[in-house]
Amino acid sequence: MPVSKVEARLASALADGKVEAAEASAVLNEAHGRLTDEDVAVLVNSLGQHRDAFTDDAVALLLRADSRLGLANLPRSPRDSVVGPQRGEGRATFDALALCTGRGRLADADRLLLAESVARGEVMGLSGAVHAAERYVALPEPERRAFDATLAAAASPLERAFLFKALGAGYAAPEVSEFAQKIHGWPEAKLLETLNLADPNADGKETGLKQQFEASCAATTAQALRGELDPIYALKVRTQNKDINSFDPTDPLKLNPALATEQKTRLETAGGVATPRGTAGAGTPWDALDTMYNAESAHTGLVFKNVQLDKVQPPQTVAQALDAIAGQLDKGIPTPLLVGSTWAPKCHALIALEVDGAGPTQRFLIHDPWVGNTTWVTREQFLDGTAQLGNCHVLGGYHLASPAPAAGAAVTQSPAPRVPSPTPVAPA
Repeated sequence: MPVSKVEARLASALADGKVEAAEASAVLNEAHGRLTDEDVAVLVNSLGQHRDAFTDDAVALLLRADSRLGLANLPRSPRDSVVGPQRGEGRATFDALALCTGRGRLADADRLLLAESVARGEVMGLSGAVHAAERYVALPEPERRAFDATLAAAASPLERAFLFKALGAGYAAPEVSEFAQKIHGWPEAKLLETLNLADPNADGKETGLKQQFEASCAATTAQALRGELDPIYALKVRTQNKDINSFDPTDPLKLNPALATEQKTRLETAGGVATPRGTAGAGTPWDALDTMYNAESAHTGLVFKNVQLDKVQPPQTVAQALDAIAGQLDKGIPTPLLVGSTWAPKCHALIALEVDGAGPTQRFLIHDPWVGNTTWVTREQFLDGTAQLGNCHVLGGYHLASPAPAAGAAVTQSPAPRVPSPTPVAPA
């Protein structure tokens, strides 16, 4: 699409007042990949002259459309163009990404892209964006050029963001390129619904990952944890299995053999016993949870330490635990939890995905592997021991995250005391 036509369509939109995101998106998506450097210079000049005529969303789309668009030519800071439901986290990400330097440098347009991915709250958090940027700037020049070529071929900004997320999950440029071919041209809804394993919507519809065995809640939580941070793994699990939200009540290996086999291996490696749902099994020992979750560190970029509220010293209240959990979720770190009843507060593992609000109205989005669904639980419900998570109402523990050490470095953890394996209580 010649730049003259791009300018003509933008001029037409300008005549009607503010240029909206949809209009800017339509123009730039059609022109993406076909603009010469001279065309880009003309377009940037046009944008700079008419900056006030564009909405913030439209500016963000224009800047993301081509990495050659020069942000320095705009009269406003590109940081101000970060928009989305979680704008504060997005702008904090934009600032944090300025510190990511290595063999290469993150282009300003990609810095904005990652910041806006955080701001929209559906792709990645601050932790994931920074990890992806750190991986990018550390790439050897040939691999970075290969990754840049893969990015340039992306059909949409959201697709491009998921490619960055895949890079951050520890994959080499050729693996990301193969992934890119599989998702190329997908609409936004399909990208967001497919490239994760936990149910992203608390709408009562069970669409997320479900445990295939009676006592595989922790093993399933480990899968969900990786799936939230590793889109290549999430796609693989969904592709290899018929329906990750269903199970066979008599033969767990029948309906989703790949999913069930992975859960069974994780559970039995940790010392548990895999049995069909509804029959007596044995869950993952508490002191084996760190090993299970940290087996994913190469792809999550995180190391987890189990914090049991009835064991930790000095003692920790539920309120203090919720503050720590909220702090991690604010950074986009999915956080495994232990819940149960007053007499067995650590008998079921599940995962917190998001936090919303603060104070008494604060709430947490929880994915329960027993039902394969998400639900909001308020801070007050956790404090009162009235959380509605099947038969589980009490918070008994959580996992504190820290950055994984560089490849080859040893992971040191304080050993947890050996305790009997809990008998999982299947939530209703």
